[in-house]
Amino acid sequence: MNKCKYVMLCAPNGGVLNDPVLLHVQEDEWWFSLADSDIGQYFHGVNHDGRFDVDIAEIDVAPVQIQGPKAPKLMDDIFGPHMSKLKYYDCIHEEINGAQCVISAIWMHYCIMLLKRVITTSTRGFGKLQKCPSEWIQYGVGIRDLS
Repeated sequence: MNKCKYVMLCAPNGGVLNDPVLLHVQEDEWWFSLADSDIGQYFHGVNHDGRFDVDIAEIDVAPVQIQGPKAPKLMDDIFGPHMSKLKYYDCIHEEINGAQCVISAIWMHYCIMLLKRVITTSTRGFGKLQKCPSEWIQYGVGIRDLS
């Protein structure tokens, strides 16, 4: 639990259907963080006869990706100093301005999945991300390999 893995979802002929990150967020709950595709429909098709005792649903999350060499510092500023100590493929539950979220850490890339859609104007937390684009560049938000 609280770990994620990079996985390949393969078709019967060996083709790649999707290459998501699989998050183990609760004892009996797993999430696929999918690239843009119709893989959810594929999951429903595989379980059309109910042979697997699972619920398949697209959850309402608002993903925000923070990446680049300055991402760990920004995450520490927002959530606390424990963020930059996360190991690769860790995922944790956090809260920002009252909104529950799940955060996955993959190299210098964090994906924050807000469990309810929230827009905040505070100076703490995501208020930092609502400033002008020059600050985004300063923190490396959404920019890879920023030196």
